[in-house]
Amino acid sequence: NNVAFYDEAHASWTVAPPMINKRDDFGLASDGTTLFALGGFIGNPSVNVETFTPNATGGGKWVAGVDLRTARVGVRAAAVSGKIVVVGGFPWSMMKNVETFDPVMGAWADAAPMATPRHGHAVAALEGLVYAAGGCNDDSCTSVEAYDIAANKWLPVSPLPGQPNALYVLVPVDNASFLVVGGFNGTSGGDMQPEDLLRPIWKMEVDSSNPLSNSWSRVSELPNSRGFPAAALAG
Repeated sequence: NNVAFYDEAHASWTVAPPMINKRDDFGLASDGTTLFALGGFIGNPSVNVETFTPNATGGGKWVAGVDLRTARVGVRAAAVSGKIVVVGGFPWSMMKNVETFDPVMGAWADAAPMATPRHGHAVAALEGLVYAAGGCNDDSCTSVEAYDIAANKWLPVSPLPGQPNALYVLVPVDNASFLVVGGFNGTSGGDMQPEDLLRPIWKMEVDSSNPLSNSWSRVSELPNSRGFPAAALAG
């Protein structure tokens, strides 16, 4: 349940108040003022939510939030249009279920499900849509879909190029693109093996006039193959 905050201005880490619960493989999202820790494994797949809202000095504490409607491990989440969108994961099998949280109403609501059940996927918000990429069932896959919260529906977009992919990260670069970094393709079967880990970095660019029109290009690769990577944009 340990937490640390990074201060970009001072290029330093600060030990932050710990979460109430120790949890693994949970979702994390922010609506711009409050940080949400969502579900994950807390002895069992959990509906538990905790929130952290920094005070004027940057301090504060984690408090109990409103429970998810469905227990989820391996959940992914993003914020769009002032709401938290929780996507996929699994309690005991892969899920395509989606739910949204309205901070003003203080309540969760079921949303349109994805076309494809996903775990080990990546989620990011871009151009007012929430993109869910890769993951899929018990194996990795290349499919990508986008959630339109206003219309409450998922729409297909161009799939990931190259190898099927799971356990990677989407990094928004600007208002019209994001990067897919690293990942795992599961081709060896069974436990994760070194040959399953991926190095390519792919960039997806979105047409601002049509957010469902996207193109992919391979822009670089990692110096080392990585599954379960973490990445963020600096500068």
